[in-house]
Amino acid sequence: MRGRLYGNLSKGKVFCMRVNPAGILFARSGLVGALTALVCALGTISAQEPPKTLVITEVLPIPVDGPMHEGQGGSLYYRVEASYPQEWQDAVENTFAVKVDGQPATYQATGAGFGGGAADEDFWVYLGGPGKKKVEVTLVKDGKVIGATKEFTVAPVAVLRVLGHYDNECLLDNDALKLIAFGVQETAVKVNGQPVETSAQNVKGFHGISLVMIPPSLRAGENTVEYAGSDAEGKRVSGSLALYYAAGNKMKAGDRCLFPYGKIASKSGPFYYVGADGEALANTGGVKWETVLEQDEKGWIGAIEALGNPIQAKKPGKGVLTLSVKHNFLQPEELDKKVEITVEP
Repeated sequence: MRGRLYGNLSKGKVFCMRVNPAGILFARSGLVGALTALVCALGTISAQEPPKTLVITEVLPIPVDGPMHEGQGGSLYYRVEASYPQEWQDAVENTFAVKVDGQPATYQATGAGFGGGAADEDFWVYLGGPGKKKVEVTLVKDGKVIGATKEFTVAPVAVLRVLGHYDNECLLDNDALKLIAFGVQETAVKVNGQPVETSAQNVKGFHGISLVMIPPSLRAGENTVEYAGSDAEGKRVSGSLALYYAAGNKMKAGDRCLFPYGKIASKSGPFYYVGADGEALANTGGVKWETVLEQDEKGWIGAIEALGNPIQAKKPGKGVLTLSVKHNFLQPEELDKKVEITVEP
C-alpha cells in the first residue's frame, strides 16, 4: 500500500494513516496525529465479526480544533468509517468514493486498517448544513460497484473564527485578516471599536462555508478585533482577538506580545528557539501552545498547534530576535534568521 504509515497493534490489527497533500494540514501536530491513529485503531479493534460486504460502521463529528478538543467549538467535517472483508483489500484499493444525498461529496481518505478478517477505510467528509443526510461509500470489485449507506443527522453548528492567528500575537505586517464562517449570518467586524467593511466569498467545494475578508486595519501597538453574527435561530455568535502590530519593526518600552515562530510537530523534531540579543528586548520564557486554524490549498480548514514566544520591550534601543531551528533531535541547532526590533520610549 503506497503512501501509508504502518504501526503494529495488539489483537492482530494494523493501523495505517495515509500521508497525502490534502490531509497533511490535519496531521501537522504529532500529538494530534498519534491520538487520531489511536482512536481509529481502537474503533477497528472493537469489531466483533468481520463483515461479509462493505458496511459503514461510524459517522463521527471532527472537532474544528482537532481530535484533542472533542466537544468544543463545533464541527465542520465528519469522519466516515467503512469496513469490508480483508480478502478484498488488494483488489479494491484506490476504488473508493463517497456521496452525500446521492451527489459526489467533498472528502479525503485519511486512514486504513486491517486484521482479524476485516479491512477498514476512513474518510473526512464535508456533509454540509444541518439536517438528515444519506452517506454512501462505494468500492469497485471485479468490475462491480458495491455500496453501503448510512443515515446521519447533522446538528446545527455555528463557527466564526479568525484564520491563521492567535491571541496576543505579534505581527510585523498589517495584512488582511480572514474569518471562517459556517452557519453564521450577518457578520459584522470592529477593529479597535470602529466598524470595518468586510467582503465574503464562498469556499469552493464547501457550500455553506465562507471566508470573510477583513482589510488591513491595524494601528501600531495593541489592537482588538471583534467579530459577531447570528446563527440559524438568531442567537448571537461572537469572538474577539488581541493582536500586537510592531509597525516598522518597532515596539514601545514595556509592551509585550507573543512572537510567532514554529509549531508542534513530533517528538523527534523540528524544534524552534527564539533568543533576544541586546538589552532592549527580552524573551521572558514560557512558550505558549496556541491552537490555530489554517486553510490548505484545497480549501480544507484544519488546526495546528502554533508556538507563541513571549517577548518584552524592556528599554529604548535596538534589539535582535534570533530564530533558530533544530530539524531533528540528532541534528545541531541552526540559525534561521534574525529580526531587528527598535524599542522606543
